[in-house]
Amino acid sequence: MKMIPMLVLMMGTCWAMPGQAQELFFNTSGLISDLQCPARKTPPRHATQVAPSDEVMEPPSQDELEDLPAPEADDTQKRSLQVLGAPKADHPLSIGFWGDSHLAAHFFGDELIRISGLPREKVLPTLIPATMGRAGVRLPIRKYCQSAGWNYKYAYLAKENRAAFSQTLAQAQSNTPNSFLWVDFRIGAQSAAMNQLDVLFSPSDMRTVVGISVDDAAEQVVELDQNGNGLLQIHADKPLSQLKLRLVEGELHLEGFAPRYLGNPALRMDTFAIPGAMARGWAMTDSGYVKNRLNGFQYDLVVLEYGTNEGNGKPFSASNYEADLRATLGNMRRTFPDAQCILMGPTDRGVLVKHPRVKKKKGKTVRPPAQDLLRYARIHQTIGTIQQNVGREFKCSFWSWQEAMGGPGATYRWFYHSPKLMAGDLIHLTIPGYQLSARKFSDSTGFQSWGFGSSRP
Repeated sequence: MKMIPMLVLMMGTCWAMPGQAQELFFNTSGLISDLQCPARKTPPRHATQVAPSDEVMEPPSQDELEDLPAPEADDTQKRSLQVLGAPKADHPLSIGFWGDSHLAAHFFGDELIRISGLPREKVLPTLIPATMGRAGVRLPIRKYCQSAGWNYKYAYLAKENRAAFSQTLAQAQSNTPNSFLWVDFRIGAQSAAMNQLDVLFSPSDMRTVVGISVDDAAEQVVELDQNGNGLLQIHADKPLSQLKLRLVEGELHLEGFAPRYLGNPALRMDTFAIPGAMARGWAMTDSGYVKNRLNGFQYDLVVLEYGTNEGNGKPFSASNYEADLRATLGNMRRTFPDAQCILMGPTDRGVLVKHPRVKKKKGKTVRPPAQDLLRYARIHQTIGTIQQNVGREFKCSFWSWQEAMGGPGATYRWFYHSPKLMAGDLIHLTIPGYQLSARKFSDSTGFQSWGFGSSRP
């Protein structure tokens, strides 16, 4: 068996028997510098002259908010989540978050990690989605370099049921020869912490050849086994930090990267969130395919944060949303039958109004026509009520993000707060807004009292 690594290194292209995981072995120096991305030529942009409009869409003035209802009492929501027990020595607590743009940038998750009191390098992911190049997504890696030629496929946009997606509910795809993706998997100042890295891909009917290199080792070329389990295992003789992947031939459907760590994390936390995503991604996914990808792994807690994009549909149908949510939670429960579950309702949302660019006319303020400033807030409140009721059927607790903000209309108070807690689109929060929300979530769920092992300082 000791001859296998040397044999593989001597081969230009290698294969594995059908049904078995393919393996690559590398010898490295163990001295890895920072990842340097190749220079990319960007085409020059020609400025276009756009005639200014007489009106601008912006948040309503404080004068226009005088008739809004008073804020609801900012009490900690009643805890309905059973406190998670202390993890076993060989089984750190595992939490999976799925959601939309509110979680994708990971400001909410970063604040939870800070609240946990654990060192950042002790909170590690089980699977990193291949969406590092997607705008609005921030993943627990140090750096990545990605060429042109990649696009993304999402479960929530699937047109047929039983779509083949892993628990990331997304894939990065390319059929452009020499398109590449380089990733440095270290977090912050962390040193190399992996002794193996699994590359997950979705098998296809097309012959696919890729080039793989690890740290400073020479590239190896491998034809992916399309009859196998869609798994390429990367081994190195020293702890590894960086992976460089290049598409040589064919089409690659990349699902993600599963690190195998040298030591046990104190907490496993995954965030699979995509701007624009909706909960229907779970309903459209083949739960059997997801379970095969999990290979026996189960989360202790599953958190689904959706509702903002569903509430943006025109017209919004509460009955359709309720039916879709049942399909979503049914499939989620087939995948994670025993995990504790929390449904996070959508945030509060405001309405931008048309204001004239010239604010005053003949010494008087020009007031725009009256608008329904709580239009989206009421829809989000309805969505939250449905999540709370339907969630009970699937043993899911409910946390109202809107209630935590202060109820319908809170968006405007958060926007005029100092520092601003709400962005100017009145949909997304600012970084301080997400951090405050994470603290409220922690208070409501008793997050700090969950067991994180002996690694907490």
